[in-house]
Order: sequence, then C-alpha cells, then structure tokens
Amino acid sequence: MARRKRSKYNYQLCLPPVREGKVARMNVEDALCLYDLPLSELAAKADSARREHAGEKIALCAIVNAKSGRCGQDCKFCAQSARYGAGAAEYPLKPLGELVEAARRAKETGSDHFGIVTSGKRLTAG
Repeated sequence: MARRKRSKYNYQLCLPPVREGKVARMNVEDALCLYDLPLSELAAKADSARREHAGEKIALCAIVNAKSGRCGQDCKFCAQSARYGAGAAEYPLKPLGELVEAARRAKETGSDHFGIVTSGKRLTAG
C-alpha cells in the first residue's frame, strides 16, 4: 500500500498540535496518515506523544461485571454478544454489597478509577 504524505503536524506524528492544553481536531487526511503507519512505528510515536504530554504517570482502572449474559444487543466488540458463542457466564445483577467490596479491593490495589459494567442496553432487575 502506498503511504500518504505525512501530516504537517508536529514530530511527523500525523497528530494535531496541542494548544493551550487542548488538542486540535484531527482531519481525515491526518487519520489516514496514522492508519498507514506500520504498527511498530505507530506504537513508538504514540508512546513518544504520551511521554511528552502526560509524562510517566498512568491511570489504573478496574471494572466489575455486575450483570452478565442474556444480552439482547449484538455488539461486535463484546464477548457477551450472541454472535460469538463465547460461553460467557450468565447471572443477574450482583448485590450492592458485592459491588462495594469490588470497589474497595480496586482502591486497595491501586486503581485510580472503578467502573461497573453490565450486559444489555439498560439496567433491569433480572
């Protein structure tokens, strides 16, 4: 595949510059420039940009699956989707105490953020 001309943006990253703490919007040509990079080059450039703009700090996140299986949605990214037959466990919404305990464990083990995820489009009792 022929590579597109590199973007005019900084470090030839094909990324918009950061101005006053905000990243400028990326246009289609810049996005395609990123798409054309070999994965190893893209990862190296992403790491370089992260180091420049965020330093060495990373944020740790933890999640708990509060309701699993029996999902009527067909999301391509989700292992609980019927399309994959992944055999995901099926259980109703976990009790509040279990969710609070999972959040406590996440905090104790260094997580900066905690999320509760469920199957389905919206929460239901079952």
